[in-house]
Amino acid sequence: MNLLINFQVALFEELLKPKYSVSGFKTKDLKSILKEHFRNSAQIRYILKKLIVRKVVKKQKNLSFYELSKKDGAGYGFQFPILSKTLKKSLQNNVA
Repeated sequence: MNLLINFQVALFEELLKPKYSVSGFKTKDLKSILKEHFRNSAQIRYILKKLIVRKVVKKQKNLSFYELSKKDGAGYGFQFPILSKTLKKSLQNNVA
């Protein structure tokens, strides 16, 4: 079963904010905002690497600057591709 840990959910919630769609972000900035969830920037980079593989996030070459990927030119591709079906159903029930 693919369960998300609380700090991953906190990071995803933060990345869904519109400011990251427009201006991009650095791990240092995320670390200062999510300091109660992450001990260091390496934890954030680890999750970002997973998102890069899924083409949700792009990293600028030779910089520690990231951007959310656009999906087909229409919108941003951040649609929780990491969530398992069981967790999706659980989250939907909690929202309702």
